[in-house]
Amino acid sequence: MFITFIIPSLGRPSLNKAIDSLDNLNSDDWKAIVVLDGVEKDIQHEKVKVIQSEKIGSAGLLRNIAMQEVDTKWIGFLDDDDILYSRYIDELKLEDDYHKELGFVLFRMMRDRIIPRPGLYDVVQGQVGISFAIKNELVKQHDLKFVKSGPEDFHFLKNMVDLGIKGKVSDYVAYGVRK
Repeated sequence: MFITFIIPSLGRPSLNKAIDSLDNLNSDDWKAIVVLDGVEKDIQHEKVKVIQSEKIGSAGLLRNIAMQEVDTKWIGFLDDDDILYSRYIDELKLEDDYHKELGFVLFRMMRDRIIPRPGLYDVVQGQVGISFAIKNELVKQHDLKFVKSGPEDFHFLKNMVDLGIKGKVSDYVAYGVRK
């Protein structure tokens, strides 16, 4: 498998749509880990592993639990109320093929506007979301973890940049938020 998607979840009904969006990807070169935050939910899917956690209340800390289980080249992040667009893996593979030095790819996402906005290619607080993927080897090498904070995603990305990990903001919108 090429990528493992990590999905922290409160067990919301929208989790089914998030998993359906994985099934609708053009590539089937993925698997997923859902970490349930103090709730129980029956998920029957051959490509989805479920981890039950005690109530933590932090998506980032739940992601840390799942990152320890990943054995694929890339890790992607998805919330339980978001969806991926069908070309997500295709676009990530293109970036991986043409830019071997990249450690992460930050995809643009659509909420009620495109984030990061077109023309913005820096990691700026309030202009990033969890629509990024990172090479698993870098997570292990640098012992990267999310920290419990308001902008957990921004701090994770900023930490990667501060460590000198090369990344790219994709021109592609690969993600929908709260659809």
